[in-house]
Amino acid sequence: MLKSTVAISRFVLLWILCPVVAIASFRFLLGGVEVTMADFVYHANLRPVAFYAHIVLASVALALVPVQLWPGLRQRRITLHRILGRVYAISILASGAGGFFLAVGTESGAVAASGFGCLAIAWVGTTVYGVILAMTGDVAAHRRWMIRSAALTMAAVTLRIYLGLSVVAGLSYDEVAGALAWGCWIPNLLLAEVIVRRSKSGQRRAGLRPVVSRG
Repeated sequence: MLKSTVAISRFVLLWILCPVVAIASFRFLLGGVEVTMADFVYHANLRPVAFYAHIVLASVALALVPVQLWPGLRQRRITLHRILGRVYAISILASGAGGFFLAVGTESGAVAASGFGCLAIAWVGTTVYGVILAMTGDVAAHRRWMIRSAALTMAAVTLRIYLGLSVVAGLSYDEVAGALAWGCWIPNLLLAEVIVRRSKSGQRRAGLRPVVSRG
């Protein structure tokens, strides 16, 4: 029962929420920033390059998360996995830099600025380190760090969930910005760490099993 619940939750998160949030992020193309993202108009006016780079490329990275975490792609289309991995990494580098610039210039207070700023640093850092590990051939470590990277990419999903809950609670963005800036990614990273440590533990146990000859 627990395994099926986890599997369903994983499917919903990766294959439904990630694509939906990624696509929804482009809503400004239809309604304009003033209508669809009223709380962030000042960012679009004062620092448009950082603003649009962050929104557009973070959405690209988010849309690639389920594909890149899909074992079938790695096993059957490793070249495509590597190509999409490069797109994912470049998107995060540019979006993370834009996000950091936006955090520094936010009008939502020091708590929000530090939270989103630390997210940008951790996001870029985990991704770059994961890429370096792939280049050195340490595939197992590369996968662990990309799980951490994906968890931070999915901060976009948890942020939208929390924003929806705040609207239901009748709270404005400014009232919850500080909590959102930290709450949208720290739980994600902690969960990723649990997954990584369980995976490492399972690999060690598998490595200790004796090899039984059948022929």
